[in-house]
Amino acid sequence: EEDAAFWEEEVVEVFIDPDGDARDYLELEVNPRNVVVDLRILTLKPDWDSSIPWDIAGLQSAVQTYGTVDDSASVDQGWTVEIAIPYSAMADSIKGGGKPKLSDSWRLNLYRIERKAGRQIRSEIVQSKGQKSARLDSLQDHYNDETEYTAWSETYTRGFHDPSRFGRVIFGE
Repeated sequence: EEDAAFWEEEVVEVFIDPDGDARDYLELEVNPRNVVVDLRILTLKPDWDSSIPWDIAGLQSAVQTYGTVDDSASVDQGWTVEIAIPYSAMADSIKGGGKPKLSDSWRLNLYRIERKAGRQIRSEIVQSKGQKSARLDSLQDHYNDETEYTAWSETYTRGFHDPSRFGRVIFGE
C-alpha cells in the first residue's frame, strides 16, 4: 500500500535535492505494482527526520511488467516504470524546488533494488523475526546474496542516503 516500507522490496527510487545542500530532499519509490512511497527527507543529521505523509502533488507513474509479479518460481523478463514529477510539487516544500532556471544545478540520484530471491522468501524471513534457526540463517543469506543494488551515482555508503554523493543535473536550453 502507499507509503509502506518499500525499501525492503523490489523498487525503483528517485532522490532529488534541488538546492544541492545535502540536507533536505525528495524521495520517491515505485514498485512493480505501481504503488508509491513519496516523502520529504527533512534532515539526516544529527538525527534522521522525514515526512512520510507528504505527497508529491500531481505525481504520475506507469508500470509495465514482463512476467509475474511476486512469483519467484516464474522466469520474468523484468519491468519498466515511467515517472513524471511536476516542478510545482517541490516549490513550497523542498528548498530550491520549483521550475529550474537555465544553468541551475540540482543533485539527483536514481536507484534500483532487485530482489531476485522473491517476495515469498522475504515474507518467511519477516514472519520468523526473533527466531533463530539454520533455515532462517540460510534464507537470509540467500536473500542477501540475491539482492542487487544499482545506483546512477554511487554513494559508497550503506544505503542510498548520502546526498553529497548524488549526481548533478545541469539544466540547459
